[in-house]
Amino acid sequence: MSVHNVTAPKGLLKLLILDLSTKNPISGTDIMNHIKSITNGYWSPSPGSVYLILKNLLKQEYLTEIYSQNTNVKKYVATSKAKSFIVLEKEKLHKSLTRNLYSIIIMGNLLNSDDISVISNKIEKFLESYNPSPKKLVQ
Repeated sequence: MSVHNVTAPKGLLKLLILDLSTKNPISGTDIMNHIKSITNGYWSPSPGSVYLILKNLLKQEYLTEIYSQNTNVKKYVATSKAKSFIVLEKEKLHKSLTRNLYSIIIMGNLLNSDDISVISNKIEKFLESYNPSPKKLVQ
């Protein structure tokens, strides 16, 4: 399998940054390393993207900046405003994920590959346990 660079849907990097910042103080480098790690290197957001989003989240009061003079590193922590925002956005993300997983099943059937069929079957089983009434979300 060849390696392809992955691009994220609009807004996903922002949500990921906010989610990470609700768990621990994070730096821009922490964010980039985490994403690269969880995607096995397929997605590596640019520093310009990460730091622009951090700047905007600070301006919108979703993050608070913590500066350590000892390490000369800025870290960011989610505010209560961000935590409320994340709850709402995760509900939307759940619906979007479900729709996209059904699209993957359809694409897999069109490609008619044994490997994709195995993945499609696993996705179908996951969706059955994850969302007992999928027809409401697929339109």
